[in-house]
Amino acid sequence: MAFLLPPRQLSYTDAERSIGFELEYASVDIPTVARIVQRVFGGEIIEESSFSWKVEHPRLGHFSIEIDTSILKEKQYIKPLRALGLELSELESPVVEHSLLSVFSLLAPFAFTTPPLPLREAARVEELRAQLRSAGAAGTGASLCYAFGLHLNVEVASFDVKYLLNILRAFIILYPELMERERIDSTRKITHYINPFSRGFVRLIINPQYRPTMASFVRDYLRWNPSRNRPLDMLPIFALHHGEQIRSDGQDARLIKARPAFHYRLPNCSVDAPEWRIAHAWNNWVLIERLAERQEDLDDLGERYLAAMEDERLEHLWEQHLSDNVGRRLSP
Repeated sequence: MAFLLPPRQLSYTDAERSIGFELEYASVDIPTVARIVQRVFGGEIIEESSFSWKVEHPRLGHFSIEIDTSILKEKQYIKPLRALGLELSELESPVVEHSLLSVFSLLAPFAFTTPPLPLREAARVEELRAQLRSAGAAGTGASLCYAFGLHLNVEVASFDVKYLLNILRAFIILYPELMERERIDSTRKITHYINPFSRGFVRLIINPQYRPTMASFVRDYLRWNPSRNRPLDMLPIFALHHGEQIRSDGQDARLIKARPAFHYRLPNCSVDAPEWRIAHAWNNWVLIERLAERQEDLDDLGERYLAAMEDERLEHLWEQHLSDNVGRRLSP
């Protein structure tokens, strides 16, 4: 499956746009994945700790492989275990660290994260996905305990408020169709990681008459979304230039990584499924970008959605209309 190109291929710096990928998985240890990364992309393997390794690439940057829990990464386990009488030298021994890793790997996913990859090199992650599957990686549907996601960090083409708003507006309008296309696993629906936007916020955003300044857009977003746990998280973008506003709103700045990228958190990470492809999730993102560029269609669909939200029967018909027409409207 090919990776489609978005309508805007240059970033806000006029360089080629980039995409970062984060895959959550289980059942393959950190050293094995580091070696897979090295085979696919090259680079030097660096063991930072038992819980976090990197592969440093001279051109692309660093790839990280880690257990996705701050208890281990930040060594938060040391204080309570010292209270039980264990010495620091014992707690930092490889035996203790590997024992902790064995236990926590049953509860928390491993996370593999790429640096921002240029658009035209993004397809290389499919080779890595294939090798992860061959190594025995378990994905979203492998257990009722898993709610693993594939995250895309898509570099913005502009910081213009209309552009950012239109991307969010297009995502919200297409959300029912994206849920269907991605076949979001029930474990991810019942956890809090991708809580949907509230109906009040949806009404605000999709209304064609909503034309905020950047400051009011950030303020409205924070008022309705006091969390990064949304299927499309805008906080990393806002944190770049409005960090103080976010901190004053009570957001935990430690959890928000400021970067010039949309944080698209919706897709499953079904890395063990033979038919699953990262390109599928990316190409669904391209649908969002295509709609965002078509102001007339965006306004028309926004008005239709607003009308449908007033009647449950119409809302069902709206979703069917969207499913029947999205391909025609958004074909290149």
